[in-house]
Amino acid sequence: MGKKDLDGELPKSPGEVIAIQNSRSPDGRDIPLFDVDGQSVNGVFHVGGK
Repeated sequence: MGKKDLDGELPKSPGEVIAIQNSRSPDGRDIPLFDVDGQSVNGVFHVGGK
């Protein structure tokens, strides 16, 4: 998992920031955690939500 996985793409305008915020799920999201082989998913890291 890298910084880009956590942060996502950087917005290019204030309008894009608002669109990204409005599109986020209130429950957060899961980022898959891969094994060293780069193929097998070992689990997930949950980001956001309450």
